[in-house]
Amino acid sequence: MAWKVLTFLLVLAFVNAVLGKAAYKHLAGGPKELLPPADPSSATVDSHIRLLRSFILSGQNNILSEVQSFVVDSSDFTFVVLCSSDAHLDAVEVTFTSPSGKTSSPTVTSSGPFGLGGRTYPSLGLYFGDVEHGQWTASIVIKRTGAIKDEDVKAFSFVTFSDGESPVSVKVSANTLNTVVGSTVQLSAVVADPTVRRDANGTLLCKRQENQGIDNVELLIRHPSGKTTREQMHEDSIQSNDATPVFSAGLALAEMGSYQTEVVVQGERCNGRSYERSAWYWVTAVEQRVSLTGIATVTPSMAEYHRNLKAEQLTVNLLIRNVKGSNDVPASPPYRVYAEIFSGLPSDLENSVPLAWIGGLSDISEVLDMPALSLHLDTSWLQGHTGPFFLRNVRVEELDTYSAVSSMASMALPLPEDTVLRLSKMEPVEVITKEMRHGYHVGRPRQNRTSSSSAEGTLLLVHGYCAPNTPYTVGDFTNYRIFQDFKKSRGISEFAQLVAEFGAEHDSFGVVGHSQGGLAVLDMYTFFDTGLDRATGDRRIQTLASPWRGSPLSGLLAIIGDLLGIGCGDNKDMSYDGAAKWLAGIPMANRQEVYFYTGQYATGNLINYCILAANAVLSWPNDGMIEQSHSLLDGGNNMGHSKGQCHSVDMRNPPIAHNSERNKLMDSLAAR
Repeated sequence: MAWKVLTFLLVLAFVNAVLGKAAYKHLAGGPKELLPPADPSSATVDSHIRLLRSFILSGQNNILSEVQSFVVDSSDFTFVVLCSSDAHLDAVEVTFTSPSGKTSSPTVTSSGPFGLGGRTYPSLGLYFGDVEHGQWTASIVIKRTGAIKDEDVKAFSFVTFSDGESPVSVKVSANTLNTVVGSTVQLSAVVADPTVRRDANGTLLCKRQENQGIDNVELLIRHPSGKTTREQMHEDSIQSNDATPVFSAGLALAEMGSYQTEVVVQGERCNGRSYERSAWYWVTAVEQRVSLTGIATVTPSMAEYHRNLKAEQLTVNLLIRNVKGSNDVPASPPYRVYAEIFSGLPSDLENSVPLAWIGGLSDISEVLDMPALSLHLDTSWLQGHTGPFFLRNVRVEELDTYSAVSSMASMALPLPEDTVLRLSKMEPVEVITKEMRHGYHVGRPRQNRTSSSSAEGTLLLVHGYCAPNTPYTVGDFTNYRIFQDFKKSRGISEFAQLVAEFGAEHDSFGVVGHSQGGLAVLDMYTFFDTGLDRATGDRRIQTLASPWRGSPLSGLLAIIGDLLGIGCGDNKDMSYDGAAKWLAGIPMANRQEVYFYTGQYATGNLINYCILAANAVLSWPNDGMIEQSHSLLDGGNNMGHSKGQCHSVDMRNPPIAHNSERNKLMDSLAAR
């Protein structure tokens, strides 16, 4: 039956060539470059804000007056109001009363776009410094104006706290990042009070109440169906200690889609002040369509570019089953597949030797009358070893959320006996080549050029998530093309494929990517054979303000969008956990091709920010949408961090993509 998979793969390659679809790369790496799955702790959301409530002035009414109360335990706070349009925000008036009954005015007032990429809401940020502690009230009045005659006016508010030391925070994490329907995710909330102090003997210097000063921890859940539930979170006696309590609750994923969760904590600090905090965590449940059977087969590669190579080229077929009970091939986009190759026995891992990993994107084919996912193996990685060989840490990830829908600790790798004999007589490879990492077909001259194809290299300027237009001052660049997929929300993989298609008419090109565009370009370079592999010059990929490790605004926007509208669409890949899962599948060797720049607000002011409302949510420093701590690409080339350069337009400082000096430098150094 081996001819079936060979025929399928050859036909698929032909169809892709005819359609101009970029071929998949054959990814591999050495034993010191293994790609473990993302650590759930890397997706922890750390919040020092209190989500308040929404207000709606219906189209039948002319005025809405509401009073909102909140507890202040810090030395200052920022109150934020968001609306769906500038006209709606102009209709909102807020007055504040302190715990002593005084009317208080903000120290700093600032408006601007709150959000991520091109998906933003008009915001009003009101900063209060050196404030009284205790119960505050915000009187919110919405008055209908001629600009908003008959429509509903909606507003969303929250308050965030800072301190001379540091505010109480709630850190929410999950025990797993693989969120498949039918599973249960354990959510944990860690409450951190920086006023906790100990003496030399380690004894707490304040008297805590029962349950460590925490009165209530509640989990609010909005299910994909729209149903809302709430439940108490209970203290985890194993993880908690006397200074840092941990609360947990299980989230059963009974249906596909997004679960928007909010943890609400009420308690008393070690210094005796009452507090309230909220933290959010976004979980997307995916359907498991396929599962690994534990059986792998091996067939020789028949590709023309593999002929006459010293090292034998093989296809490793991972047999899968349709979880719906049929052997029919499930219709689906490709999966991201990964497996490690060991020499030895799965039952004796201590004496087994890691040799390499293989991976990449794979469409489902048919092998032995069963569906299968296929990976390429260049046997150069196995030279000098006698086997037996087995696969370890095999995982299959779907591309919407990068959740592992199926995984196996190990399975046999049945190489042909003559192959094993040849490998045992060969010397181990001393130099790892690019062909071994990406495949021998990558970077070869194009065989399917169309009449419109350009042999001249160019520079692609790629925008980010939901961008309304190109972020660059294009006059700073030469011989460029502007990628245009404006006002769209795309997952990273889909985004990458669109950029690959856009660049297909060029034999070679380099890229400058802004925001999510940088992630998409690195994904394209990792998984697809494109003109980027044929580019010559100093820098293939250059990026500006890219959220390599995600942004907390992604999950918060999902909550806000329920009231104010989702705009161009939610984007799970831009959240902490989405970005962590995606990045876990990107090899270090590929990251080394990225030259990235980051920015932040200017300093030296009473309050430093790009957008005051966003500054209340993001850790400092930030560029109004991305935290500097999450804009650093491990393994990439950090080309510098600039103050006074924000993420995009309409912020307090100019946008990072408008820096003419840097743009011209990137243009001169870009590979093409």
